Amino acid sequence: MINTGLLLRRPSESEYAAFRRFLVGNQFETPAALKTDLQAFGKSSAVVSGQPWLTPRARQWEQKFCEANSLPFQSPAPVDHRSPLRNCPVCAAQCYHTVLYQYPWEKRCPTHQHEIVTVCPSCKQPWPQPSELLKRNCPCCSANLSLTYLAENIVSKDSMDTRFFEEVGAISQQYDVQV
Repeated sequence: MINTGLLLRRPSESEYAAFRRFLVGNQFETPAALKTDLQAFGKSSAVVSGQPWLTPRARQWEQKFCEANSLPFQSPAPVDHRSPLRNCPVCAAQCYHTVLYQYPWEKRCPTHQHEIVTVCPSCKQPWPQPSELLKRNCPCCSANLSLTYLAENIVSKDSMDTRFFEEVGAISQQYDVQV
């Protein structure tokens, strides 16, 4: 069974965050292991290099699971990887990224008040591209995290103030419908 990592999902997450939680939720050790597991489910590739994403099939599994269990489903927002990835260090350590961080005008995380940066504070490397998530072994930016580690280090969803992300997400959806 594929685990889509719903326990790590946050409002207005990006496809990058969805892909990372998918990798963490399934504890893949290498890109080859990911590809092997997905082939077993009838998917030829995770498209791990370039612009991968929680594949349409995995997104469908997540959506069906949410519908069957009366959970809200929000399709993650795409990230343009031509510019450097930007993130809040605290959000990154909690396996979260939102496309809002990619906007140059967004200087600080509205939840943690940390500066949004292009380099991981732990390993001092640029935030990893999706194809690098399984190749790093960093407690802040890799996908090689245990669910136990995340459970101990993530502030509970109930105490994380996500109103900003929810409000901006709602405005973005209205704009998308109007355009």
